[in-house]
Amino acid sequence: SSLKEKLSRGAFKSHLGKGTLKTTSSGDAGGARVLAVIPAQSKEQVISNVKIAIEAGVSGVFLTNPDFDYPQLLPILRH
Repeated sequence: SSLKEKLSRGAFKSHLGKGTLKTTSSGDAGGARVLAVIPAQSKEQVISNVKIAIEAGVSGVFLTNPDFDYPQLLPILRH
């Protein structure tokens, strides 16, 4: 199976629905946070993956820049 299949929204939501994170009545995960780690490849790819992560209900994202220096990541972050 592909990486995209393993990280699908449905699989993510199903995993959360199994009680792996306990939520309070306010919807807060009681201090636990889930961050999506996104290796930045292009502005378009980052925007697409951030949208998917937000739709899946993650608390935030952590961008990495494995293939280029951080000055190239800054314009992506500013967008």
